[in-house]
Amino acid sequence: MHNPDYVLDKFKILLVKVSEEIKKPTENFDFNERNYKRNMGRCAQIDVSTIYRRLTSIFEQIGELKRVVALENGFYENQFDYQSLVRQFCTDYQNVVNTAGSIKACLDERSGLFGFLKGYSNPIEIILNGKSHKLNYQQLRGEFSYYAATLQNSEKRILDDVAKDLDRFMLNFIQ
Repeated sequence: MHNPDYVLDKFKILLVKVSEEIKKPTENFDFNERNYKRNMGRCAQIDVSTIYRRLTSIFEQIGELKRVVALENGFYENQFDYQSLVRQFCTDYQNVVNTAGSIKACLDERSGLFGFLKGYSNPIEIILNGKSHKLNYQQLRGEFSYYAATLQNSEKRILDDVAKDLDRFMLNFIQ
């Protein structure tokens, strides 16, 4: 573990795993508007706890690799708080999943027998950020768009923060 190129390749592999894990739940979605109901149903079935466990495992591997390299090369390794990044990402993801589940329930209710009489204005209860809300279909779509954008920002932040941390680590390693 004294060769910077070898260590850099190991970090690249782990960073690609993080990126793949973030994108995996929605990689087979067809985001065409005609598939909206199906996508909401599939999105509502995403298990965020699985994403959390997988990301935590990868970040533990990154931390372990950093510790081993630092010990073998005799320099201080600064611990980065990956857990807070993963928790925030999973909270954002859970908001998207909860909103999708409520939209799916609203669409199912609307498409049932006599559903056309109910319309989309009936509120549905949803939990977002640990708080209960009653929102109608249009509000749910707005919330979904908001939380989807928040999730994209969270994805970008994880990748950016991890890349910056690994850059700092590699600079210490090379010096």
